[in-house]
Amino acid sequence: MTAGPVAAPPVTTGAALAPADTSEAALRRLTSALAANAERYDRTGEFPWGSIQAVHDAGILTLGIGPQYGGRDLSLTEAARVMQALGRGDPSVALLTAMTLFQHLAQAKAPRWPDALYRRVVRDSQNGPVLMNAVRAEPEWGAPARGGLPATKVSRTADGWRLNGHKNYGTGSEGLAYHLVWAVTDEAATGNGEPLVGHVIVPGDSPGIEVIRTWDHLGLRASSTHDVVYTDVEVPAENFPGVPVSQAGRDAAGYLGIGISLMGLAAWPREDRRRTPRVASKSRRRAATVTMRQISVAWRSTMSRATLSPWSATANSSGTSRCRSA
Repeated sequence: MTAGPVAAPPVTTGAALAPADTSEAALRRLTSALAANAERYDRTGEFPWGSIQAVHDAGILTLGIGPQYGGRDLSLTEAARVMQALGRGDPSVALLTAMTLFQHLAQAKAPRWPDALYRRVVRDSQNGPVLMNAVRAEPEWGAPARGGLPATKVSRTADGWRLNGHKNYGTGSEGLAYHLVWAVTDEAATGNGEPLVGHVIVPGDSPGIEVIRTWDHLGLRASSTHDVVYTDVEVPAENFPGVPVSQAGRDAAGYLGIGISLMGLAAWPREDRRRTPRVASKSRRRAATVTMRQISVAWRSTMSRATLSPWSATANSSGTSRCRSA
């Protein structure tokens, strides 16, 4: 039986989520709070739980939760302002937050989570940080945008699915409450013989998850973008809303969302040069360069189905980027 998108749930009749203060003054305070610890987290590479807690306390981590779950609509302008403010404080925290917000936005637009599980996510998000991210890239083939099917497999069990695979660049790996793991069935699971492909929703505390600390990039060390290995990870049947391969669309909206969420990071070297210690300033310049490269690749991936050659980018003195083929 083919699993597809779940029906949109009815509008929530309970209390709405506490509103986040996204005024300019509130965002400036949050930027300062994140900046106070950014250099320490980047030097040590430890997960930035203190700063993530600050983002949660400000109500930012529940932005993007749809009105049907007690949240509110999030405009593109407001999202950009928020992400720019976080990025000016700590790039790693901005990236972790962006990934979580995008999952909420995606669920609000096209629900695919089991309804009871997502409502639990919403409830838990009121009490503490609940981080989520799609874990997709692999050693064998890179990012899904470049085409092909993942080597990560899900196989049927008596009670659901069993997941096995190795992922690269799993941003948030050590702190994710939920991994959304891009995988394909190891057998034809549809009437016409097609495999299913999609994201397996894996709770972060599931047995069989191993984080391999491979990430050590100046300026984004605390983003925890490590490799993740999944070995015989069991999930319920409803946690894999896969679709036939021929029906799987491209995640253009996802690339755009990531680019927008990180668009403010390249401004750091100019804005913070006078008040940032020299080492931290170098760290931020490096983070801006990495970010602009990510945006460039994301944009090109959205615009074309062709396999891309590697891209690199540098930020010039005016704060814009120059992209070139590597």
